[in-house]
This record gives sequence, C-alpha cells and structure tokens, in this order.
Amino acid sequence: MGFLHIEYLRVMLAHLGYPQYFANILGAWQLTAAAALIAPGFPLVKEWAYAGVLFCSWFLRPSHSRLPSRTPATQISIWAWIVPVIILGLMLAVARFTLPEPPKF
Repeated sequence: MGFLHIEYLRVMLAHLGYPQYFANILGAWQLTAAAALIAPGFPLVKEWAYAGVLFCSWFLRPSHSRLPSRTPATQISIWAWIVPVIILGLMLAVARFTLPEPPKF
C-alpha cells in the first residue's frame, strides 16, 4: 500500500501527523518483510520479520511454534527461492493492474 499511495493510507498518515513520504518508507519495509516471510529457510529472519509485521502475535505465539535451539542451515534448492519470487512478482503485478490509479496533484 505504501508504494501505491492508496487514498486510505494517505488519509491515515495525515490524520496521525506523519508526512506523505512516510508511506514510501512503510512500503519498503512491508515489501522486505513479505519477501522474508515467503522465502524458504532462515527461520530467525522469518521470526523477526513476523515480529515486525505483527509484534503482539509474535509475542503471544504458543511454545510449540517457537524456534528450537540454533541448528545448522540445511541445503536449499534454487527452486525454493525462485518460486516465492515469481509468486511475489505476480502478486505485485496483479495489485498494480487491479488497483485504481492514485490521484494526480
């Protein structure tokens, strides 16, 4: 939403007193967190990305979903990286072509 400058986000940022360029900062962090969450492996990075997206849910998660003690990373195939990147690209393309154009000032 940050990069697309959706009306709702602009109104909420103005209501909270943030400048409009803050939407670009939020968009960059949201895109980075989404990439970290769909990428395979790196459980600690996923945990922190999830915490950044929704901190209360991360804090209140059940004990069976917490990370075990540090374990060595396993071998990950190249397809485990390519498929999430393609899915993310398709989602961005669908969002770009289905959401309305932002108003021009």
